[in-house]
Amino acid sequence: MQRFEKTLQRMTKTDRAIKLTRVKYTTNGRKYIEFECVRYVMDSATGSFEPYSFNIGPKCSDLVFGKEQANGLPSTEAERRVELCGPNEIVFKIDTFARGLIKEFTGIFYIYQLMMLLIWYYYAYYYMGIVLTIVIIASGIVKIIVSTKSQQRVLEMATFHGRAKVFRDGIWTRVDCSNLVPGDVIEIEASHNELSVDCVLVKGQVVADESSLTGEALPVAKFPIKNIDRVYNREESEKTNTLIAGCHILEARPDVEGESVMAIILATGASTSKGSLVKDILYPMPISFIFLEHLKIVIPMLAIWGVVMLFLSMAMLGSATADAWFYGMITISQILSPLLPAVLVIGQSIAADRLRAQGIMCVDLARITLAGKVKVFCFDKTGTLTKEGLDFLGTHAIDKDKAEFKVVKTEFESFDDEMKQAMLCCHSLSMVGSQHVGNFVDIEMFKATAAVLDTRSGSTTMIIPNRISDNINTMHILKRFEFVHSHAYMSVVAMNTVTNRITVYIKGSFEKVQELVNPFTLPANFEAVSKSHSSTGCYVLAIARRELPEGTLAADLHTWTREQFEYGADMVGLLLFRNQLKPDTVTALEELRGGGCRVVMITVA
Repeated sequence: MQRFEKTLQRMTKTDRAIKLTRVKYTTNGRKYIEFECVRYVMDSATGSFEPYSFNIGPKCSDLVFGKEQANGLPSTEAERRVELCGPNEIVFKIDTFARGLIKEFTGIFYIYQLMMLLIWYYYAYYYMGIVLTIVIIASGIVKIIVSTKSQQRVLEMATFHGRAKVFRDGIWTRVDCSNLVPGDVIEIEASHNELSVDCVLVKGQVVADESSLTGEALPVAKFPIKNIDRVYNREESEKTNTLIAGCHILEARPDVEGESVMAIILATGASTSKGSLVKDILYPMPISFIFLEHLKIVIPMLAIWGVVMLFLSMAMLGSATADAWFYGMITISQILSPLLPAVLVIGQSIAADRLRAQGIMCVDLARITLAGKVKVFCFDKTGTLTKEGLDFLGTHAIDKDKAEFKVVKTEFESFDDEMKQAMLCCHSLSMVGSQHVGNFVDIEMFKATAAVLDTRSGSTTMIIPNRISDNINTMHILKRFEFVHSHAYMSVVAMNTVTNRITVYIKGSFEKVQELVNPFTLPANFEAVSKSHSSTGCYVLAIARRELPEGTLAADLHTWTREQFEYGADMVGLLLFRNQLKPDTVTALEELRGGGCRVVMITVA
C-alpha cells in the first residue's frame, strides 16, 4: 500500500510540501527566511537557503578559554551574528481561534459532513440533522480550544526571561538573553531562571539541574573542558563539560576566589537542545501506523461501494431526477457516517483534557489514538521500574598476594584500607549546601564512608574521613577523569595529605576494569564471581588502584595522559549495590500484560 501511495504521489506531483513564507533582508542586504522556528540564510554561491552556523571550533582545544576569547566578541560581530542566526528565542505563532476554525473546518471530512447534513435537511430530517450539527461543531471547537491551550503551554515552556552577563569588547556587560549569540563568553551564575543557551564550561565548576530535559533526578556536576586534541562530542566524552538550554544553575564555583565561572556559547534559539525538543513537539515527524494504513484501503472501498449504491438507487427510482440524486447520497451517508470523524475528535479531546490534568501536553491530538494500539511497552530500568537510587550492599575484596577473593563484607569499618581509600576518593561528587550532588552510585558509596566532602578549595576537592587512622588520612583529589559511556569507567588522582603519596583509583564496569589492570592481580574466577553477583540482582562495579612512585609531585602530573596514570593498576575488588523494585512495579506490569501489552526492559548489562 505504501509503495502504491508513493507511486501515485510521484505521478500526481503531490510527494512534496509547498509552503509560502516571507523573504526578509538583513541590514547588509542578505536574504533570509524563517521556517519552523529556524532562520535560513541564502547562500549566494548555491542560491539555496541554509541555517547559518559559526565555526566555534571542532576540537576541545579550540574551545578552551585563550587568546581568541581574551576580549570577547566585538559588539559589531555580535550584532552581525544576531542577524544571521536570529535572536536567542524560540518563536512560533499560536493559532488564533479564527485561524483554528479555518484549519479545522476546511478539512475534507468536515466538508463531507456538511454536504451530508445539507441532504438531511433537504429531506426535513431536522431533529437528527440539528443534533449532528451541534455534535460536529462542538467537537471541532473543543479540539481547537484544547490544541490552542497546548500551544500556549509550549510557548510558555519555550520562552526565556532575564538578562545575562556577557564579555564583549573586553568588558563585562549585561544584555537581554535574546541578544546572545554563538561564540559569546558568558558568566554562569546561580539563578532561578533557566539557562537559555547551549554552552561549554571553560572556567570554574557548576552544579546544574537537568531533570526537565534529561529526566536525571539528581543535579549533575559540570567541569571545565580540557585542553586536549580531540573532537568535541557533547553527547559522550564532553557531556560533563556541556551546559544545555533549559537547565537550572544551582551553584557556580570559581577555580579561584573572586574570578568568574565562564562558558562559551555553542548554540542559541531553536538550535539548542531545548529548541530541538520544542520543534519535535510543534512539528512532529509523520509516522506510519497500521490503523492509518488500513484506513487508506477501507475508505476508498467504502467510497466506491457508496458510488455503486448511488447509481443503483437512481436506477431503481427509474429516473435521474434531483430526488433520485439526493436519495443516492443518503445511501452513501449510511455507508460513510458523517458522525464518525466527530466521534473520533470527541474521544481525542476528552483524552487530551485528562492528560492535561496530569501535566501531559499534547499538540497533535491524533497521536492519542495511537496509544490505544500499543502492543509492546519498553521500560528503562533504573528509576522507572526500580527505585531512583541504589542501596549500598558491601564489598568483595581481593587478596592481591594470593590473587583470590576474600569474603563479602558489609560494614565499612571491616573493609580493607585500599577499598576504604578508593570509596573515599573515586567519585565525581560535589556539594550544594549540605547536599551531595552527583551520580546515585557515587552518593550511596560515599554515604557508606560517613566522610566529609570539602569543595571550598575551588579546583581541588578535599576528603576528610570520619575516623583518621594510620592508613586512612585526609585526601586531596588532584585530577579527575569523568565517567563516559564509551569508556565505562572513571578514575581520579588523589594525594594523601600526611604522606604526600599520590594514588590513582579506577572505578567502572568489571568487564572494562578487568581489561585495564595487571592480569597477575586478577583471581582466576574473577569473571565468574562478578557475573554471579549480577545474576542475584546486584549492580557490580570493580575497583582498581595504582600507587605512583615515591617522590612524584603534583606539579609534575600536568603533562601526564590518562593512559599514563592508569597503566599497571592492581585490582582491589568489587563494589556491590542492590537495586530494589518500586512498590507499584509488579502491579503496573501485570496490568499492562492484562491489556495485551508485551513488556520489555531496556537496560545496560
